[in-house]
Amino acid sequence: MSVTEMQLETAVDPFLLDSEGLRALASDAVVRRGLAYFAEQRVIELGWDAERVWAAVSGSRPRMPYQVEIRRDEDDELSVSCDCPFELEPACKHAIAALAAYAARQDLGDAEISSAADEAVADRVRRGRAQVVVEHVAGEPDFGTWSARSLTPSGASLRPYRVLIRSTSERMNTCSCPDFAVNLLGTCKHIEAVLHRIAKSRRRKRRAGAGERPRAVVFVAWDPATGSGVHGVPVDGRGVDGAEPAVRCSVDQY
Repeated sequence: MSVTEMQLETAVDPFLLDSEGLRALASDAVVRRGLAYFAEQRVIELGWDAERVWAAVSGSRPRMPYQVEIRRDEDDELSVSCDCPFELEPACKHAIAALAAYAARQDLGDAEISSAADEAVADRVRRGRAQVVVEHVAGEPDFGTWSARSLTPSGASLRPYRVLIRSTSERMNTCSCPDFAVNLLGTCKHIEAVLHRIAKSRRRKRRAGAGERPRAVVFVAWDPATGSGVHGVPVDGRGVDGAEPAVRCSVDQY
């Protein structure tokens, strides 16, 4: 049971898988069930070293948790083993839960979380990486309109949301999900999932020898009367309280 190094190419840590990596190991149904197990705190033991991740996951036999091990073998592939009877796919829901628990324990970078807002953003980055599947729908490469769909088991969250990407370096992006509308962070897990996908695509292009060039994106937005800036721009493009439209420009390295 393995996933090739190509499928893990963007991960410095081979065990830190995003939604693409998890779906290389298991079907959407198994990934959703594994994420549900993680959310239900069924991973009761977790450990890791440079070569493997191991966990005990409570399942249908709560007094005898399933033992999971994910190991990096000599061919730079991940091999997954679990003592549950599931053998239809490379990974079972217990292994997915273990990988999700491992990801939740890792730092996202060198910056220390210093406020509740930073912690809230970091949480959305983690959930976006592991729980959201995205697809570019329209517009320039990387920018424009994306569709974002959650892999979590909640029925309401399975509907696709529309994400508009205007910048990969500033919080000028919008999403049609309820969380973005109320959290005042300027982001959500769907936006973070798209930004993660864009970053992966750009790294692949750099490795393939494609050079970067500046790309300017010009769009029309409305400044809300509250002064909350682009974060308050509705996804449907309508103005707020009769505010006048303004032309904004974002310059990114493509």
